[in-house]
Amino acid sequence: MGFAATIYRNGHSVRMKSAILILEDDPFIAEDMAWGLERKLGIAPVIAASNRDALKRIAKGVDFAFLDVMVLDGQSIPVADALKSLNLPFAFVTAGERSALPDHLKHEILIRKPASTETLVAAIEAAQTGAADTKQQN
Repeated sequence: MGFAATIYRNGHSVRMKSAILILEDDPFIAEDMAWGLERKLGIAPVIAASNRDALKRIAKGVDFAFLDVMVLDGQSIPVADALKSLNLPFAFVTAGERSALPDHLKHEILIRKPASTETLVAAIEAAQTGAADTKQQN
């Protein structure tokens, strides 16, 4: 998949603008994820360590986001809610359990840490195609 890929939102195709957000407060995990995605997709994701920074970045535009559930300033639920309100795809990346998510977010893609680059790319592809069978990645 090249990163000038077409994604589908509300039944309409949209060209990605090459903006991936990684909300992760562990710099080693964040850099590892970013490096793998850059190597595989040819773009450099934006990293945020807090909900505050992530919300600022979303205001500038993103096409997909990976969200750690617990970050510096609490749970990433406000960021997930903001993405949902904008109809932007995302996946949780966590060592925690799905049960830690509020009910309205339990159906979202959840990737277990540590996550391979292939798993991260598969989540982006699942969001593009609306694939229901990839809601839980291991």
